[in-house]
Amino acid sequence: MDINKPKYGTSSYRVACAVIFVSFSIIYLFHYQTNVLAAAQHIASGGKTHYDPVIGPLLIIVATGLLQRGVRALSGLRGIFHALTYFPSFLIITIITDLPSKADREINFGAWIWTLPLLLLVWAGAVYLAKQYQSIETDTRGGGLLSQETGINMTMMLAMMVMTCLIGNHNREFHRCMETEFLISEKEYDRAIGAVEEYNSDTQNLTILRAYALAKKHKIGDEMFKFPIRTNSIIPSSKGFYAVIIPMDNIIGEYKRNIDWQLTEMLVKKNIGEFYDNLAFFYGLDNNAVAPDSTKQKSAKPVTVKKQNEYQDSLTRIKWMALPLHYKEALVLYNDKVRKIRQDFLDPQLLNSYNQFLRADNETKLKRFKGTFWVYFYFKNE
Repeated sequence: MDINKPKYGTSSYRVACAVIFVSFSIIYLFHYQTNVLAAAQHIASGGKTHYDPVIGPLLIIVATGLLQRGVRALSGLRGIFHALTYFPSFLIITIITDLPSKADREINFGAWIWTLPLLLLVWAGAVYLAKQYQSIETDTRGGGLLSQETGINMTMMLAMMVMTCLIGNHNREFHRCMETEFLISEKEYDRAIGAVEEYNSDTQNLTILRAYALAKKHKIGDEMFKFPIRTNSIIPSSKGFYAVIIPMDNIIGEYKRNIDWQLTEMLVKKNIGEFYDNLAFFYGLDNNAVAPDSTKQKSAKPVTVKKQNEYQDSLTRIKWMALPLHYKEALVLYNDKVRKIRQDFLDPQLLNSYNQFLRADNETKLKRFKGTFWVYFYFKNE
């Protein structure tokens, strides 16, 4: 037995590297980049395949793990250089999670076209030098988890993990949008709405995605203004809006079909006069809801006509009381700002709340009446 031959019997560093790699991959792929990977697969397949948030990361971990074993077998790297066998695996994970935040039609590898060959060339050079050093090394550097051998490997693993995290897509807004789109694509509309509100973000993309989910749940007229809106439009064809996982045609088509989304857009633009006219038309309401001029003498009508009118009035009041919350809030404001509406067509509780709103100071208005169309109308853009 050659006493000068390095003793590489211990496998502590190998176990440590494997545990670190698998643990990092699970956290990074399952809990951080899931939605980015879903977007990447959607774009790469043209929307023909669906990314599974469980099977997808598992397949990546298994594939990159097998790649590492193959690299180790071919390179013969061991000891203090063992961690180098994980570099190609980390590189693949980095590339597939480096999706540009504006990649809505096709994946553009950009700088990777020349960076990838360069990195592989540098890595191959490092492997060659490591092999040369390994052939003449006689110091085993100790064994076990606390050995210098393990420490050097852990340092290289840490460097590769940092590289992956820094290069992979870490745009927070993009991640939020992808998560919201993924939930919507799974028809988890309530969770998508809750996710946007939990983010406490009012960017254009998330606002329109929230509007889409609310429209799908038929809640846009009741809940759109309960969360701050900073954009000037919630039309999905607005300049700057883009979607990745959900086809844009689906979102735009929903807007064109959904009357409530269109009516809410009028409120977002504060066009309450246009809103009133279209509301009466689309909801089949009596457009003569403006309070009658008491100075004009009312002509006598036959009893049957009077009863028919009373019946129609009753039906109309029921329709007006059944309107979505923000519509009724807008009508109360319209009654105050533009034209007087018959009092029996307005929600008495909202009318009373609006009068309290007008009398309150700004701090009270923002705190007590938060989530109403009135706060949006008076305070948006201020």
